[in-house]
Amino acid sequence: MVSWLAVPLLATAAASALAGEANHAGSGLMLQHQALNLSLPSANLNAGGSGHSRAEVWMAERWGLSGSLYRVEPAENAADGSDHVSVDLKRRVFSTTDSKFLAVGLGWENIDFESGDSSGGMRLTVEGRFRLLGSMYLYGQSAWLPSLEDVAGRSELQGSELQAGLAFQPAEVFSLQAGYRRFRLDYIDEETGAEDFAKSGGFVLGGGFHW
Repeated sequence: MVSWLAVPLLATAAASALAGEANHAGSGLMLQHQALNLSLPSANLNAGGSGHSRAEVWMAERWGLSGSLYRVEPAENAADGSDHVSVDLKRRVFSTTDSKFLAVGLGWENIDFESGDSSGGMRLTVEGRFRLLGSMYLYGQSAWLPSLEDVAGRSELQGSELQAGLAFQPAEVFSLQAGYRRFRLDYIDEETGAEDFAKSGGFVLGGGFHW
């Protein structure tokens, strides 16, 4: 799955190239990796492990393109973990600065389960930042996956993701983040016909580069 990281990175790099000379109008590329999940018994620094890698570009402070790769460890009510790859096109509906905005987006997410099954579907996103004092700001990112493809033993899959926390930007090109991340998958158990779910979450630490 590590090779999948090229998909979001290439997508955002291409968007950055299209932005061209618009960089002075608020465009820029951000690469981010959250390498430590404190809910797990040990840290894994690999992009395909417990980490969350993300690339993002904003053009003219309005339109954005982001891609991410992260791993969900074996969750409550679930026997296997999963690897997630997503790409989103976003639009800021409110923006005063890079650290104070609200954006909505539409994208696609693919989920590969350890069992060998794979599912994918459209995702709707909302994200925002709110500056507190100086170089500190609150951030939040959420996604809703209303209809994922069925997999063996599970149908009518729906997913939701949420991450929120505090960020500190000591330099223009670098930031640190601490927050909480959660993923939940709802579905129908085809063996029993009953509604069921699997969820996983934990605290995360990470950093990012911006240019």
